[in-house]
Amino acid sequence: MKNKLDLVSIISHDIKGPLAYIQHITGHTVAHFDSLTRDELLETTLVLHDTAKELTTLLTNMLAWQKIHAHGIQVQQEEIDIPALINGEVQLQKAACHFKKITISTQAPSACKVHSDAFILRLILQNMLSNALKFSPENSSISISANCTAGFLSLAVKDHGKGMHQEDVERLLAGNHNSTTGTQQEQGTGLGILLIQQLVALLKGALKIDSTPDVGTLVTVQIPVNAL
Repeated sequence: MKNKLDLVSIISHDIKGPLAYIQHITGHTVAHFDSLTRDELLETTLVLHDTAKELTTLLTNMLAWQKIHAHGIQVQQEEIDIPALINGEVQLQKAACHFKKITISTQAPSACKVHSDAFILRLILQNMLSNALKFSPENSSISISANCTAGFLSLAVKDHGKGMHQEDVERLLAGNHNSTTGTQQEQGTGLGILLIQQLVALLKGALKIDSTPDVGTLVTVQIPVNAL
């Protein structure tokens, strides 16, 4: 597996969701403008504002990283507060959660702090969470958990969405990353799991997927780290 990723692919993959949401909500507003109340218009404006902030954050981080590491992603070691990292990614997906009325719960010990690459860990979690949101139905829930034990960081994202058959899981892990639509017909590039696989490999970790059709999916990554 290659140790370099196409940053353009990462950027396009991660901004596609927020852009699709902006297109959806502006289309809805235009179609129903005369019947919307002032409060509804204000709520729409606030959601669009939050989504724009998400896109700005994504692009700023990606482009800064590309500028510094023009020849590919190089693993860095820094102190990372895992609960803070998780909470940051949950905030980043606020608009998508609002759109599908999905609640996210998190569980991570406050003492879960490690030395690893924060940028790579964020990208891993972003894609785990984006996939879970894509395949979750309205009014459902997603849980994120983390543990730091015996020199390993374990990150898990569980949804209650479409799920997959075991043969589909095996195809994904074998490198067959065909795009599929989400529960709201969200279009994907098929890059999500591929990105997770390659990023986890950069950190010399492991990826596991447990899934059942119409029940949901649990995606877990285990990464060797230096605990603080």
